[in-house]
Amino acid sequence: MKQAHYINGQWLAGEGQLLRSIDPADASLVWQAHTATAEQVDAAIKAARTAFPSWANRPLEERLSVIEAFAALVKEHSEDIATVISRETGKPIWETRTEAAAMVGKVAISIQAYHERTGKKPRQCLEPLRVCVIVHMVSLPYLVPITSRGIYLTGT
Repeated sequence: MKQAHYINGQWLAGEGQLLRSIDPADASLVWQAHTATAEQVDAAIKAARTAFPSWANRPLEERLSVIEAFAALVKEHSEDIATVISRETGKPIWETRTEAAAMVGKVAISIQAYHERTGKKPRQCLEPLRVCVIVHMVSLPYLVPITSRGIYLTGT
């Protein structure tokens, strides 16, 4: 599995220390890659802040279509995602398949929750406010960013 960092519209190799993901079930290497340096993290945050006004000014329908396309890609690749989660965490494949399916389901739930919280019609939404970084535990590695629903729709 190739690992890279998406910074300012480009896939870049990390310039930090080497990080290895080891399958706890059989001690095999799942992947290895270099972490981002502090400078690369700063560059990513700067790029996100620069790109944010463009994202924030898009109509809600356009932002929703991006998020729904993401959900479709997750669904299309759900078996691969489940396999990687299983290998990285040691969880049984049936459990990680459930996590992959939950990732897809969380998109629709997040959109519904957004509308319920704002009490506004899709064309009348809150303005996105800022860039956000998520740091979370590893037990649900892909689900946590998706459940932070306000990030994608309103930027909060």
